[in-house]
Amino acid sequence: MESLINTVVGVEPWIEMEGKGNSLTFENQMRYMGKWITYGTAEYIEKKAKELEPKLGDILDSLKYSYKPVNLTDRTPPNSCALVVYCSNFARKDARRILESHNIEDVEWVSNICSLKNLIKKPGVQLLMTATNPERLLELGDVAGLDMTSDVEKCNNFFANYKEAMINGMRKYAKEHGMLDEFEKEMKKVEAGEYEE
Repeated sequence: MESLINTVVGVEPWIEMEGKGNSLTFENQMRYMGKWITYGTAEYIEKKAKELEPKLGDILDSLKYSYKPVNLTDRTPPNSCALVVYCSNFARKDARRILESHNIEDVEWVSNICSLKNLIKKPGVQLLMTATNPERLLELGDVAGLDMTSDVEKCNNFFANYKEAMINGMRKYAKEHGMLDEFEKEMKKVEAGEYEE
């Protein structure tokens, strides 16, 4: 899920270590998977990730760690790197025991469905997805059990108002610079669809 977040809000520095993988669909990964997260210095996090790498397989699905500070949740300490260990919701207690056996005790559990809900509630994500792929935002809402219809409508209204404000600003500029007739002719072409491919 953090990969989706990184795509939307910016790239964060991660090194990923894959286990055997799983054959779950995206929807089932959201419903039945989650992650344990712990924080620390870059050196500590890298050391713990390398200790856990041989354990990837049945219980620990995969992991990733940051080599620069990141902010994943409200509990993220300032200027901390993160170790994210993925597993199924059903194996989370066993996964926690593995982490504790490596002296990783200060951990936070976050289900993928919770991450998805938090992600698609962010206004910036909603604006970006409404502009690029509103149907996918509605689908993600269905997976998360959220009706995103009104959010998509709000974003579309925002874009419509922004477009109208921009056109009014250009119209005012054209009028102030004696180009209003030319501007209105071009707007009629735009409204008629003459510039569409």
